[in-house]
Amino acid sequence: MGAKPVFSAPFFNEFVVQLPKARRRHERALERGVLAGVALGDWYTELEEALLICATEVHSADDVDRLVEALRT
Repeated sequence: MGAKPVFSAPFFNEFVVQLPKARRRHERALERGVLAGVALGDWYTELEEALLICATEVHSADDVDRLVEALRT
């Protein structure tokens, strides 16, 4: 799908990925009932094509698969 990490530093629960057409993918995921992180372009113009994603122990493997599938298109 073309997602790439934006920062190389270690992370705990939250990370930023650059994704082609990130805002459109984010909006489509919301339409499907999936909160696909936060589109960062509103606050950081240099991160227009980036999403802040958070995954913790409360998210199952199925949740992660659903997120990936929602962002795929």
